[in-house]
Amino acid sequence: MNRLISSCKRFSSSINTIKTIGVAGSGQMGTGIGYVFSRVARNNVILYDENNTQLEKSKKFINSLIDKEIAKNTLQSNEKDNILSSISYSSNINDFKNADFVVEVILIFLTNYTIRRLSKMLELKKSSSGP
Repeated sequence: MNRLISSCKRFSSSINTIKTIGVAGSGQMGTGIGYVFSRVARNNVILYDENNTQLEKSKKFINSLIDKEIAKNTLQSNEKDNILSSISYSSNINDFKNADFVVEVILIFLTNYTIRRLSKMLELKKSSSGP
């Protein structure tokens, strides 16, 4: 039991060091994941997509989602700017170099090239940050 508690404490302390989340894919699922990380966990989020039109859709959706939550009184209007400023949108995969953790939600059969680039970039980051 003590070993389990010790493992949980180590895991919990490592989670606290995660400040910026990268989300590869800004479709419905990626947008939702990014929004929750921003609103609930209060993380900075980098939403990545090769398609700038999809990034704009994601940005509009998050704006409308926040407005709906404000209208329902489930979110205070003064929180909107904090949430929006914590989410950045990028079509440059190299922006993930600033992410502490990356979630991939891209359709693999459409984007093998993107997956390979993301994997290579993450390996480079891992090797440069040490063990």
